[in-house]
Amino acid sequence: MTQRLGPKPVASDNVASDNKDWRRLAGSMTGPLIFPGDDQFEALARPATNRYAAPRPQAIARCATPTDVAQVISFARRHGFKTAIRGAGHSFADHSSTTGLLIETGLMNTIEVRDDLAIIGTGARLAEVYRVLHHHGATIPAGCGPTVGIAGLALGGGLGVLGRAYGLTCDRLISAQIVLADGSMISCNDSSGQDLYWALRGAGAGNFGVVTALTFRTLPEPQAVAFHLSWPSHRLHHALVAWMEWTSKASDAMAGSLVIRAAADASVAPQAHLIGAFLADDPKARNALAEFERLAGAAVGSRQLPAAPISKVKAQLAEIGAEVGAGSSTAVDHSASEFHRESLPPALAAALIEAVTTQRAQGQARELAFTPMGGAYNSVPADATAFVHRGEKFLLEWTTTSDPIQPSATTQTASQWLGHIRQLLHGLGTGRAYQNFSDPELADPLAAYYGQNLPRLRKIKDRYDPDDFFHHSQSIPPMT
Repeated sequence: MTQRLGPKPVASDNVASDNKDWRRLAGSMTGPLIFPGDDQFEALARPATNRYAAPRPQAIARCATPTDVAQVISFARRHGFKTAIRGAGHSFADHSSTTGLLIETGLMNTIEVRDDLAIIGTGARLAEVYRVLHHHGATIPAGCGPTVGIAGLALGGGLGVLGRAYGLTCDRLISAQIVLADGSMISCNDSSGQDLYWALRGAGAGNFGVVTALTFRTLPEPQAVAFHLSWPSHRLHHALVAWMEWTSKASDAMAGSLVIRAAADASVAPQAHLIGAFLADDPKARNALAEFERLAGAAVGSRQLPAAPISKVKAQLAEIGAEVGAGSSTAVDHSASEFHRESLPPALAAALIEAVTTQRAQGQARELAFTPMGGAYNSVPADATAFVHRGEKFLLEWTTTSDPIQPSATTQTASQWLGHIRQLLHGLGTGRAYQNFSDPELADPLAAYYGQNLPRLRKIKDRYDPDDFFHHSQSIPPMT
């Protein structure tokens, strides 16, 4: 691998360092320090979403150990570099990019299972987490995206098809290792560093330090059944109204998300999709799909896969999701979200359907995704962890996916459509958004993400990062 001694001079807010400084940092690290022009730089500098391909760091520190992280923090503080922390780079608001020094944790990806505990490095991706846990007959509740990083998911909450039965990913977190702004390395749990442990479960991404390892209490891996049902455009309203009634009555073993999607090709009729899984040993959940069809009308497409371990089911659901939301490799996503505690009125449901299906821009897909909450998600008090969204019925995410080669699929049309949906929903939701679906357009993002837990989070920020070293556009500020 080609590797330079230091970066080429670039325009930056940061204080410049000479090559000797960079050499000293590289020599102090187990992992590599990568600069523009090095073999891996372009691939590592690019985040997972095409919306944010522009920011380029002066260097990427691929930290292989917590000591590497501490050395990088010390270097950045001495030389005035801005930093960002990146696991898998899926931040919807690009919080994991910087023009300064990028702290990349992908090499800290070990997964160790001891009895019912899983100690997972924060560079691990979900596909590998599920694979290793499966070999031990275990799992944790988490998402389906195979390339999503465990750290960003868990530190912001963590929704998934096991969530109604077993809770958030962060609800299974029993300990975390973290490197703080002063370079110290600590572990926090319910008996040591309790305030930080509380904060990391829902507000831990990029706010208090660089988390290097997470310990989860696992559960025996269950068998589950993946499904995908679909309805044509003239049944969209029926499907949405039916889902509002059905999801609140469904067993906690059932997780069925409703997706209403208009494809980027404006000549293709919109469809509704019910996608999810249920635990195979729950008879009520097994009968729930027939009940949904009774309410919404018979599905035109219906697929129910054989029961399988949840690790396989999540891979199946990832494939189904990719089929439903297929776009070009250069497609650009814009999205927003809001939690809701009450069913949407039928008139609003009709207005949302109209917004998806009319005045479409060629090359720009539109989607409404309704994710069920309730069950174990809501069994934890709102102040027991930093994840405040504990009394919700569902989460609504609305998204545009734009093909940049289509002249009508612009950022402006995407923003206008997102704003229109926001206006339609105004006053009917909680006003709170899912922090893992970070939204750069929110007027008050911290209130939306953390609600009444924000004052306590700011006090914890005061204690662990009073100088606000870990900072991004929507990070939690200290009180002082």
